Amino acid sequence: MICCLACCVTASAEVKTFAIDSGPSRLSIVEGRVAGIAAVTQGEGSRTTTFFGNIVADISEGFISFPGGSTITANENGRWAPDVGGSPGLAPANYGVQTSMSPFSAPNPTALRNLLFDLAAEPITLSGGAFAADTLRFGFPENSTATADYTWTVPFQSGRGTGRFSGTSINRAGLVAGLAIVGDELVLTIPVNFSITSPVSDFPFEDFRSATFQIQGQLTARSTTGVTLPTVILATRFVAGGLEIEFTPAPTKAALIETASSLPPQWVSYREVAAGATSVLIEKAHLPASPAFFRLVAKP
Repeated sequence: MICCLACCVTASAEVKTFAIDSGPSRLSIVEGRVAGIAAVTQGEGSRTTTFFGNIVADISEGFISFPGGSTITANENGRWAPDVGGSPGLAPANYGVQTSMSPFSAPNPTALRNLLFDLAAEPITLSGGAFAADTLRFGFPENSTATADYTWTVPFQSGRGTGRFSGTSINRAGLVAGLAIVGDELVLTIPVNFSITSPVSDFPFEDFRSATFQIQGQLTARSTTGVTLPTVILATRFVAGGLEIEFTPAPTKAALIETASSLPPQWVSYREVAAGATSVLIEKAHLPASPAFFRLVAKP
């Protein structure tokens, strides 16, 4: 059985604002060092938090870029030591870690607060709804108030203070992000793996006057405006070479044929369709097992 569903979506070139979905948008400190000493968990859940805010993206046919103006904002995940400025006590923070000179010494806590990132990238090729995420730049805005409140101890000395985060970090190589159409929304999924650094300016040994944290996880964001859904009729017929799928009218943008083997469907990408194409031929050797359902969607 062959069935075609009549739906084609087109996404015009425009700057879109995506609202970050806090549920699946979770970033963790997977490793870190404060004044040269490895950082560990301060308490249950202290190294993972969710994010909210917006991601601004410029989407055109076959490309996506990030012009800046995003507000990727960390939620507070608890009350962690030290207090603001490195003072004794607890205060709300995005993350909490701690270090120890030895298994027998008291821990020195560090708390990260007010984390907010912008996102920038030049145009990146979109292919089948995927794009390389290893050129994405996560940066702190010029007016950033992001800090690491820290404490440290070495033999016969101790200190505390606040280091301010600044600058830009590039996502780790090899990561692949996605842009998908789900219902009437565009859904952006970005894997994250980058590092941030703040100064520990009063530490006595110059080579270790910094606190560095590796941030890893995933951001998921959804477009706040609907996607236009003009109807395209799909008709099928068997020809000598296989199955021909005809489009009326022809899609005005590059598109994808997706297929599923059951209802409710689990759609998977099957064949690319060029803008203006009136039909495609699926060769006999490439026909999916029966039953098969087809639909046409825009190529993000």
